[in-house]
Amino acid sequence: MATKDDIIPSSDADFDTLQAILVAAVALNAVAWGIPAGEITKLTDKQTIWDAAWLIAKDKLNSTVAQKTAKTLARNNYEKKLRPFIQKWIYRNELMDASDIEECGLLPHDASHTPATKPDAVTVTVKHGQWEELISSCSSVPKAIFGCIVTEGAPLPPWLTITPDGKIVFIKGSDPVPPTPDPDPQYDSIRIDLTTQRVKHFTGLTRGSTYYFYYWVVNAAGVSPLSEPTMVVC
Repeated sequence: MATKDDIIPSSDADFDTLQAILVAAVALNAVAWGIPAGEITKLTDKQTIWDAAWLIAKDKLNSTVAQKTAKTLARNNYEKKLRPFIQKWIYRNELMDASDIEECGLLPHDASHTPATKPDAVTVTVKHGQWEELISSCSSVPKAIFGCIVTEGAPLPPWLTITPDGKIVFIKGSDPVPPTPDPDPQYDSIRIDLTTQRVKHFTGLTRGSTYYFYYWVVNAAGVSPLSEPTMVVC
């Protein structure tokens, strides 16, 4: 494991252990931690060269000077990618907490974990994807579960609510009921997605239909209100 003095161990053997743990962790959790695949590929390209060079050079009695030099060069080139990656995608990553950083074989900068705060209503964006696909997203909330309701043909009625403890409640005619142009909307479809992913892909939609997207967020501190609807024509 890395130390407080340097995130990268000086020993080649310890470096090899750390990089293997770190790359495995970020590859496994890339989606949850919001790390682009291309950034991980930059590491694995250097890792492949390092693994091959270290496999030979760690046999100190039988490896040549040239092979040891190749190992040193491979490590130096690897570190040039690894250090900025750790700073940007691990230590400054709002989707990762102290336990996630430790999973990467690193020491958190601050051992005292900042308590989560109850999320506010998030801002929702929707864009067109492939044929008959809409891709939604919302503002970032660390260590959260993201719920999304998508209605086709009409917005949600005012009598649908999400309670502070996370229950979705349909009580038609509940008070108070604000004015609405369609108090009893008719839907062609309703889709609900509840995962750790902010970005959600909805496929098999109907071309020309109008869809209404709503998000809510759950973390350790509580449940957000339901967002305002975002309307998109597929």
